[in-house]
Amino acid sequence: MVSEKQTFDFVLNNFFTIWIKAKPKEHMERVIKQGDLRPMASNPKAMDDLNNILKEFILSEGFKYIEPSLVIKSDIYFETSGEQIRKDMFSVVSSKEEEMCLRPDLTIPTCQKFLEYNKKFDQAKLCYSGPIFRSSSTSNSIELNQSGIEILNMNSDYDCNYREEIETINLAIKALRDINKDDIEINIGNIS
Repeated sequence: MVSEKQTFDFVLNNFFTIWIKAKPKEHMERVIKQGDLRPMASNPKAMDDLNNILKEFILSEGFKYIEPSLVIKSDIYFETSGEQIRKDMFSVVSSKEEEMCLRPDLTIPTCQKFLEYNKKFDQAKLCYSGPIFRSSSTSNSIELNQSGIEILNMNSDYDCNYREEIETINLAIKALRDINKDDIEINIGNIS
């Protein structure tokens, strides 16, 4: 109910309201104790609500929220992922003759924002959440949601990189345990 500003303002102005403030973990525990194991199953805004809970948790861990544009230049994806990604992108040519696309990923534009603004800071703990758009010849075109964090450091050594990766993994485990997900499998890979 309070995830929409207009509804929140209506409730505040028209009802005597007692708000119970709770951290996402406390809220989920209350809902689960009431017997609702799928608290948002019939809620059409379930993904938005879940993203807001996740975003609040990540922000409380000291991350800064970044929201890249929905439409971005395609070339950044070709530079990092090669031409292979083109078949999965929704792209058009702009009036300036630049190939633009609906973002198929949030990691790359988040890192690009960091590089654009790294004159102001050498490191950052950034988070993002939102729709991404993919097309595939084997399935229907789809809108997915991607949430994630990036710990970026321009002046790091290999030991520092490992500490940052360990921090990322520990944060993911903490987030999953906070919503009572203990059966966790972690797969670690490297694209280089």
